[in-house]
Amino acid sequence: MVLLGVLAVFLYYESAQNTEKVKVQIPISEVTEIISEKLQIDSKTITPPSIESSTSKCIGNADCFSGKVTKITDGDTIKVDERSIRFTLASAPEINTLEGKIAKDFVASICPVGSSVLVDEDDGQPEGSYGRILAVVYCNDVNLNEKILESGNAKISTLFCSESEFSDEPWVKKFGCID
Repeated sequence: MVLLGVLAVFLYYESAQNTEKVKVQIPISEVTEIISEKLQIDSKTITPPSIESSTSKCIGNADCFSGKVTKITDGDTIKVDERSIRFTLASAPEINTLEGKIAKDFVASICPVGSSVLVDEDDGQPEGSYGRILAVVYCNDVNLNEKILESGNAKISTLFCSESEFSDEPWVKKFGCID
């Protein structure tokens, strides 16, 4: 117990954004409580929802697949298992602008590299865009296309509303796609 107490006195926090370490001092009187809480948490089995079971979110007949985010290219394009995916009906500013960098950081804050995603390719635009698959992307049960529009970091691409299979979705209509 003394060894655990000594180890728990200095905890290190490692951020997902950087590897900066911070020392936190905890009074010995609180160490036992912290260890007890940790043991209770670890003893519970928590099963995260499977991304495979989320394929029911996909609509249409085009490709629907899950994978891991391997790169965030900009505010409306990510790579999933090295396949380039463009958020259908959403257009973020170019990455060489301050607004573009903010949009990219916004996407990274919701869906960092390594996250599991579900990709629902747009049936209405199977030819893609500049070699990218046009799709709705779900990360942590969040529709990234909708969130980037909601945040104001992207605009709806109304030019493609009539082509997209998603044009009747409530989130798309909310941002300006009209029948």
